[in-house]
Amino acid sequence: MSPRSGEPLAALARALGVQVRWTANDGRRHRVPPESLCGVLRALGVDLAGPADAPAALAALEADRRAALLPPLLAGRVHPGGGTGPVVPLHTEALPAKATVTVVLEDGETRSAPAPALLRPGPAGAAADPGRARLDLARLGPLPPGYHRLVLEGPGLTAQATLVLAPRRLAPPARRWAVFAPLHALRQDPDSGLGRYPDLADLARSAQESAGTAEPPLVATLPLLAGLLDGEDADPSPYRPASRLALAEHYVAPWALDELAASPEARATLAGLAEERRRLAAADDADHQAAWAATRAVLEPLAADLLHGRLGPGRLAAFGRWLGSRPLVVAYAWYRALRAAGRHRQGADAGLQTLPPGLRAALAPAAALPDPGQPAGLEPGAVGEVLALARQVPAFGLALYAQWAAERQLAAVAEDQDLLADLPVGVHPGGFDPWWLPHAFVTGASCGAPPDAFFASGQDWGLAPLHPLHWPSAGSRYLAASMRTALRFARVLRIDHVMGLHRLWLVPPGGSAVDGCYVRYPAAELRAVAVLEASRAGAAVVGEDLGTVPRRVRQAMGTDGMLRTWVWQFAARPDDPLPAVPEDALASLGTHDTPPFAAFLEEPGEERAALRARLGGDLDAALGRCLEHLGPSAARLAQVDLADLLLERRPQNRPGIAAGSFRLRHPAPPRTLLADPRARRLLGQLAATRQGGTR
Repeated sequence: MSPRSGEPLAALARALGVQVRWTANDGRRHRVPPESLCGVLRALGVDLAGPADAPAALAALEADRRAALLPPLLAGRVHPGGGTGPVVPLHTEALPAKATVTVVLEDGETRSAPAPALLRPGPAGAAADPGRARLDLARLGPLPPGYHRLVLEGPGLTAQATLVLAPRRLAPPARRWAVFAPLHALRQDPDSGLGRYPDLADLARSAQESAGTAEPPLVATLPLLAGLLDGEDADPSPYRPASRLALAEHYVAPWALDELAASPEARATLAGLAEERRRLAAADDADHQAAWAATRAVLEPLAADLLHGRLGPGRLAAFGRWLGSRPLVVAYAWYRALRAAGRHRQGADAGLQTLPPGLRAALAPAAALPDPGQPAGLEPGAVGEVLALARQVPAFGLALYAQWAAERQLAAVAEDQDLLADLPVGVHPGGFDPWWLPHAFVTGASCGAPPDAFFASGQDWGLAPLHPLHWPSAGSRYLAASMRTALRFARVLRIDHVMGLHRLWLVPPGGSAVDGCYVRYPAAELRAVAVLEASRAGAAVVGEDLGTVPRRVRQAMGTDGMLRTWVWQFAARPDDPLPAVPEDALASLGTHDTPPFAAFLEEPGEERAALRARLGGDLDAALGRCLEHLGPSAARLAQVDLADLLLERRPQNRPGIAAGSFRLRHPAPPRTLLADPRARRLLGQLAATRQGGTR
């Protein structure tokens, strides 16, 4: 194909945010082949058999955009001085003199003005040029942060858009230290084969007592989201969840639930599982699926007793009130019930058709996931239908009860301990979110990373990516709801692969990672939602910005007040074993994707030997020096991994190798491990220097 014949295809790709070139981590520039561009464009919904169809597709796209008077979603920032954006582009040559602009605030208040009064002049008569007329909403006066509605009306025209106004930046968190451990890695006494929600509180108390501080540390862990632990597509990875809108059921501790005392069948079931629990506890690695099967066996009679009133009317009434405030959970539970029956493959439309009409309407995505500024809930009649259906379909009742139990146990931890939660970049393609919101995801495609020095064939993470073009209609609501799920319990939120707010490497259906290309996302809008939700929760945000990240991404993080991720393993060199740590960072020795500290230092080679020598020779001395460096550093947050304190050699995750990842468990409960004098010394030093200012 000649270069000239490829110009319409490249123009079409650029118009849709598909990058035709990309820069590798070695600095080399690569051009995306036409076949890859066509594959990704088809995945985005473009009618394109080949490059020859690009001119017609581009013309149709331009016509559609000219017909849209307003963009569907707009974002701006509220500044302390009162100036409020954004400046809104209009696809029209002029506006009628009697046109009006109204902003309907999320509390119902309205602000209106004649549209001509808001027109902002631009170069070369921009107000009269097609596609270049602009409205300056700052001229409406100060607008508060929130999710508002912009309405443009006049003779022969009407248009609406969602307006997201976020604070200019997030407030920086106080200097804190954090202890990290995957929840599945924590043991109890007696152990059950898998860590449970109450064990997070035990980790915090144990770390605080070991450090001898008055203030408990942050407790950091992997994502605590619902997973797929049954079926052919089961995957225990916390970074491939079934949903970012529901909690992990397999971390529930059934023996700690209040209603267990009133359920003889559940107590008998728990007692009968004693041998299975001992078998699971004896293993070095977590068996997520087997542990969930044992937990489910206890939750099933508890759910049945609750729904049939055998635990008392007060308990059932409390459950009903909670259901009324959680339509997303109800929709998720119905997906679980359909999945258990093998009836979920036909999609959400078919699945919701099996519900009573009133409940079907209440659980439709538009009702259960409204604009973020609007309240979501179920009417009493719909709650009654949910309870009746849960009695008839035990799998539905189980899923509802498991979410209630998970939320109560995690909320109990969050009441006393500050949590650092993790939001993964995507979800399992067979999970609830793509099933319920197919329009919001790129069907059949995946996301990952391009070829580099570590993965010559690139990476396909097997995650369903959000649709960059359909994002305004459902994606903004979905992102807000995802963040709210995590921020309901967390004081700090880590956003995995924060570059995903700007662009993702999309792998087309049927292709491999080398067939993909970068696709841009509406960064201003995504960032505005993230900042607004975090500010409303009073939480800090950490962006995982490791690897090859464009400069503009880190600049945007600084603008938004997001912390960076600083990792000693990536920064240390023999000639600089203790490099300076930036202030706007969460600093740690490694991550769940890297070798533990001991394994890293023991890797063969002259460089590792030189680094060990500079740090004192033996592992214990080296660990002490590194923690002494992190503690008084400028970093806002300094984190230590429990595995590093134990000088563990085995990795928690092996990127690119699914088998055996996210299963490693610690040898004893945190209280036992952190009572060791060596652990007390190391944690005490870290905690004391966190409170003593910067070096």
